[in-house]
Amino acid sequence: MKVEITDDGLRVFVQNAYFKNVDFNQKEEIVSKIKDLFISLKKRYHLHIKGLYKVKVYPHKVGVVIEAILLDEENYGSSDVDLRIIILFQKDLYLKIDDYSFIENTSFSYLYKDGYYIDLNEIDDICKYIEYGMIVSDFS
Repeated sequence: MKVEITDDGLRVFVQNAYFKNVDFNQKEEIVSKIKDLFISLKKRYHLHIKGLYKVKVYPHKVGVVIEAILLDEENYGSSDVDLRIIILFQKDLYLKIDDYSFIENTSFSYLYKDGYYIDLNEIDDICKYIEYGMIVSDFS
């Protein structure tokens, strides 16, 4: 698992093993797993998570990327969390890194502004590289 705090929320990468028995077509299962994940993040990383979040879930062959964007915090109690979950299938995901020379078995990367973007479909084992960059859904 990799957790990144962003300006407007947080981004989490979780290996597929966490969602092993989850059917992504059953939204109730996804909601339950995401809520459990948020509780775990609060306890493990001592994060202050409260308020209304728009949560984008990107299931992929290498893992699941979760982007949580804080929409409202003022109208919620100290431990209240409300999640609006959107599941996005078939979304292209990229590993954004500064140097791609150490990535094995990939022949193509995109150079855009301040980094290299490698399509996650080109990477066999993301666990070796996840600490060197971040997973993004677009070039920004």
